[in-house]
Amino acid sequence: VKWCKGGAVAFTRGTNSATKQWAIRTSDDEALRFEYGSSFGSEALRLDSSGNVGIGNAVASSMIGTSSMTIGTGASGESAVHTVYSNSDTYGALYFADATSGAARYQGGIDYLHSADALRFYSAAAQRMTIDSSGNVDIGATGGSTKLSVAGAVGTQNGTAASPTHTFYSDLNTGMFRAAADTL
Repeated sequence: VKWCKGGAVAFTRGTNSATKQWAIRTSDDEALRFEYGSSFGSEALRLDSSGNVGIGNAVASSMIGTSSMTIGTGASGESAVHTVYSNSDTYGALYFADATSGAARYQGGIDYLHSADALRFYSAAAQRMTIDSSGNVDIGATGGSTKLSVAGAVGTQNGTAASPTHTFYSDLNTGMFRAAADTL
């Protein structure tokens, strides 16, 4: 560990190996930067003076909102993969909170329940949709044994004989449409 010119604390491993160098430094824009590599030229993480975080992106406050975290650069041909790692007896989640306590901590969200191999979606602090381990989708229902299980009414727009709202894959010339009220 050493203090570097320009307000940085540097961490090196070995004898001046450029690929094994990390630095934490401040910059003129009052951001705290975590850099690595030769002469610490590659920025890995930035925390700006507003509390915004950028990971792999030097412009932490570039996204909409007053408090944001930007991950990745959005550069053409550059994939962004983010892993939520959790134990097989728990779940991994991304939640959208309105407050720091009660159900408002997970007002909306997505979680993966490892024990059931189920992907679950939430809104208004309630589970709304599940994709189970067989690929079945339950909307407002639980434990459906068909590819799509919906609890409650399902609505569609009116169709025509030429363009029905529903078609059957095994019989392409048959469909359902509503030419007038209360008819199929």
